[in-house]
Formats: sequence, C-alpha cells, structure tokens
Amino acid sequence: INEIAEQLNVQYVVEGSVRREGDSVRINVQLIDAKTGSNIWAERYDRDYSKLFALQDEVIGRIVEALSVRLTAGEKTQIARLPTQNLEAYDFYIRAEQKVYAIDYKSLEEALSLYQNAIKLDPAFADAYSGYARATVDVLGFDFQRLMLSAVARQRAYEAAGRALVLNPQSSRAYAVLGILQMLDREWDQALASAQKAVAIDPKGDHRLTELVGAD
Repeated sequence: INEIAEQLNVQYVVEGSVRREGDSVRINVQLIDAKTGSNIWAERYDRDYSKLFALQDEVIGRIVEALSVRLTAGEKTQIARLPTQNLEAYDFYIRAEQKVYAIDYKSLEEALSLYQNAIKLDPAFADAYSGYARATVDVLGFDFQRLMLSAVARQRAYEAAGRALVLNPQSSRAYAVLGILQMLDREWDQALASAQKAVAIDPKGDHRLTELVGAD
C-alpha cells in the first residue's frame, strides 16, 4: 500500500470487500493511513441489497467523519450523485467494471455485454455509456477484430462517449475516451483539449487513458 500511495500521492486508502447472498449484502470497509499502514477506522455492514445506495451514503459519511474533513458544496453534490436508480443496472455495471481492466479478449467481451445490459435497463445511465466507450477503445487498441471490426468499434466508442457527456457533462472518463479517439484520428488539438478536461474534472481518474492521449 505504501508504494502505491507514494506513486499516486495519496494519504489515505479505503479497502473493503462486498459479499452478496440472495437479497442480503455484507460490506467490510476500512480506512488506512497510506503513509504508516495504520488502521484509522473499520466497520462491517449487513444490509438488505435494496438499501445498497443508502448504505453507500452511510459509508461515505462515516469516512468523511473519520477524516474530520469539511466538504464543499460541490463535493457534496458530486458524492451524492447516484449513478443510477436501478439496482439491477448498477449490478451489471459493477460486474463490467471488474472485467474491463483485465485486458483480455474474453473479459472484454463479457464487460461489453454487461455494460449493454446496464444501458438497456437504464438508458440514462451515463457511467455505463462511458464504461462501454472505454471498453470499445480497448477493442481498437488491442485489435480484437473477432470481437468487433475497428470501424464499428470506433463509431460505437464515439457514440457512447458522446451520449455519456450528454447525460453527465462532468464525465472524466468520457472525455478521456474522446481524447483517445481524436488522437487516433490525428485531431491533436481536440485530443489535448479532451484530455485536459478529463484531468481537470478528475485528476485521479482513468490515468491509462489520459496518459495515452498525452503521448506523442
């Protein structure tokens, strides 16, 4: 943890696990001082799965309380923003997020399908669109032609990123995806502008995407 924290320049790290059994969910959370490795706060929650979003707010509130920090109005708004009101769509999205970073053909195929399922359940789910756009960019980057032809992947990535930004103009990931696509199209000024917007919105966002945009 110390090495990762030093690389990312963070002081605290939140670790946890989630286990779901039927309609119940158990979450173990701990807040760690990344510099010393000491445990600042830890808690276990057993809740009904239908109360997941309320539990999320509760956990965030406890972490903020443990850190003794005062949030700005903008930070409170950002934290309070629910990605979707549809729990089933959110479940598909979380499962996709677990697959998309594996960077192999099978995992990427599964991630794309899971994102699509989330979008079908909630067509206004901005994060699902940006996640789908990111996964589709990986189809291009790793040349998974069996999964999707490059021309089709490029078009779908543009469309999904654009839709994500319509639904949530503060989507850092969507701007990062646009930057990659614009770079591939040799639209250097637009790519740089998109990358800068992505970093401005979320400096600790999907760095792999924004670093690619900044590459020569």
